[in-house]
Amino acid sequence: MKKYLAGMVIAAATIVASASSSWAFQSTQIATVTATMTTAGSKQASFTLNARAVSNQTVNLGTTTINWASVDPLSAGWTMATQFLVINATVTDVAGGVKIYTNNTSNSAAPKFVPPTNVSTAPTSVAAGLLMGTSGTTSAAPLPMAWTVKATTGTPVVDSPQAGDPNSFQWLNITDASNWASGTDYNGNGTTNDPGDSPPLALNAAFPTVINSVGIHYDQANADFGGLTHGQNAYVYLEANFAGANVQQTYQTTQLLVEAYIN
Repeated sequence: MKKYLAGMVIAAATIVASASSSWAFQSTQIATVTATMTTAGSKQASFTLNARAVSNQTVNLGTTTINWASVDPLSAGWTMATQFLVINATVTDVAGGVKIYTNNTSNSAAPKFVPPTNVSTAPTSVAAGLLMGTSGTTSAAPLPMAWTVKATTGTPVVDSPQAGDPNSFQWLNITDASNWASGTDYNGNGTTNDPGDSPPLALNAAFPTVINSVGIHYDQANADFGGLTHGQNAYVYLEANFAGANVQQTYQTTQLLVEAYIN
């Protein structure tokens, strides 16, 4: 028992000595040093573009033409295009990216979209999508389009981009350059504040951006980028909603643009 108590006393003394040594520490001087450097290199956003057939997803077609197989509007809704885009991008600017959109009000568009006179005030009529006809001008509502980008080839499940649909999370509505300043009034009630509408977009907005310095835009949220590094292929699949389209009528856009941008 005495040996046990003696051991306890020695252990306690050791703890006290250790504690006393720690308590005795005092800082007598501090100097602040700044360490800094600026990286080299240049801000860059660039890409190569090609198309492949959904039916043979390993072979580049050497073209960027997108079309749809024969579609019957009486039985069809959202339908995937026969081809998809292959984008190989390098984006070094943290505020840069590669985006996809239509410019259907451009003088180069065939046909060119002209807003209907009865809704000519802001917000601008929806101009994005496939326009009715192949030349001249049209004020007919375009057929909505959407895109989804993947890091690997496959066949995405076709669905509406609208919230609540089972696979809507992976599809983003195609926007039009003419709608960015005022927003996009998808339900035509004169406001862009409703669920499903698109508010005014900055030219570097995340919504139409397919790839940025972090990766691909894999989901609808503005922060949902990742899963791809520089120099890897990204695969952009396209769909359009043919519900309500006229039969035996050509719809097209000649101004579906893929654009790289930096800040």
